[in-house]
Amino acid sequence: MKTIHKLFLGLSLLALTSCAPVLETLSTELVSSTAVNSSNLGETNSALTYISITANLVNAADQRLVLNFDKVVDASTLQTGINFYKLANAVDSFTAYDRTHVVKSSIVVGTSIVYTLDLTGYTINQIEMDLVGNDLTANNGAAKLDTNGNTIYGEAYDTRIVSIPVGLNQSGIPALNALTTGQLINPSQVLTVTTTDLFASNQNINVTNYNVGVGTTFTFFVQDTGSSATPSSITLEADAVMVFKNVNGAWVSETSTTAYAPATQIATISLPTAPTTGNSYKIVLNRYLVHETTAVRGFIHRASYDQFNLLGNRDVVRYYTFARGVTTNATNPTLTKGGSRGAFYVDVTTTEPIDMATVTSSSLKLYLDGAALASGEYISKPGFYPYTVQILESSASNAPSNTLVRSFRVFLPSYISALPSVTTSYSLYFAPSILTVTNSIDNTVDRLSFGDITAGNNGFRIRTF
Repeated sequence: MKTIHKLFLGLSLLALTSCAPVLETLSTELVSSTAVNSSNLGETNSALTYISITANLVNAADQRLVLNFDKVVDASTLQTGINFYKLANAVDSFTAYDRTHVVKSSIVVGTSIVYTLDLTGYTINQIEMDLVGNDLTANNGAAKLDTNGNTIYGEAYDTRIVSIPVGLNQSGIPALNALTTGQLINPSQVLTVTTTDLFASNQNINVTNYNVGVGTTFTFFVQDTGSSATPSSITLEADAVMVFKNVNGAWVSETSTTAYAPATQIATISLPTAPTTGNSYKIVLNRYLVHETTAVRGFIHRASYDQFNLLGNRDVVRYYTFARGVTTNATNPTLTKGGSRGAFYVDVTTTEPIDMATVTSSSLKLYLDGAALASGEYISKPGFYPYTVQILESSASNAPSNTLVRSFRVFLPSYISALPSVTTSYSLYFAPSILTVTNSIDNTVDRLSFGDITAGNNGFRIRTF
């Protein structure tokens, strides 16, 4: 207990800024007993969290600071896991500041670490502290840093860089200066990917423009974090860009190529097989696989550090449908339900004629929510269920099929005993591959999609009834 009193006295002296107080020596017994928190020994794969720092440094000897964590840091990892650096101007504005190790000593006190630094003769108004992601551990190695938040602990990318201000000592000698040339290291700095050209919105695209060779239909811009005045050291790994085509309601991988031009920092996605009217595509950009080709200020930075998309911010996903001379989807279908026990149905009515060959069990899906159904029905859980289709309205046309269908009936399973009062219980999913027909009577219609490219939902238009 006597030694603990000495600890509290030493920490309270940190508030003094004019002269650097000497922290009373902690006994070896206290340090060893607090270096391991036995209640956390069974913890694995957890994050070590840096909470705060308490410091009032001046350019003199015996400067004290306290680092606070949420767990007991392993004293054996401090030598390489936490470093302090004096800084100096770099050779240019793109390079990390020159760094020199600060002489240090440390003591682990519970979840805090008390450091003593020698800043004698230092002339810059800040120092740098590095919490090294792949070295620093706590709880006997069970906990590591997760600075970038991707739930992968102890990566080099988890290194945290902290700038700590330094003030002038009482004598005022030597004077302090600010850094003017260079940058701090930032291990988890995120590449900026500008997707305005490629992903301005989910949209319909004029297929004529694409097929005549417009080279920037699918492009995005990305540059490194500043290796030069014109940064362009970028690598797109395999599968950084994935293209899928909607075939009968399913997204099927489509061959594509992506070329990056260092001179313009523009990546261009090309489809070797030119799209035709009615084709719908999904493009997925995996930003984790977009990164610098060579290290910049010590690290290869990425457009995302969410390797397994656990945080949901790795991928950018967009949908497109091609048409000729138009830039809209087909009109939202109107649904009207009716029928009686064992023969309930929903009628689908559209303004544009439907190409019934594109209406399949995969492209049109019936979704029933069992939790909201009336009593006595034989549906135990939500999901997609079978149905049958009957054409209701057709008229002669000059279309290839010689028939324009604008209404058809979807019969629900015969075991449905009642329709629910909740209108969100039943839904029809219209895939992007359900199309209108091309015809000469209504020449404003040209293979439009009944999917909903603008609203997401994986490209499907979802209508409840």
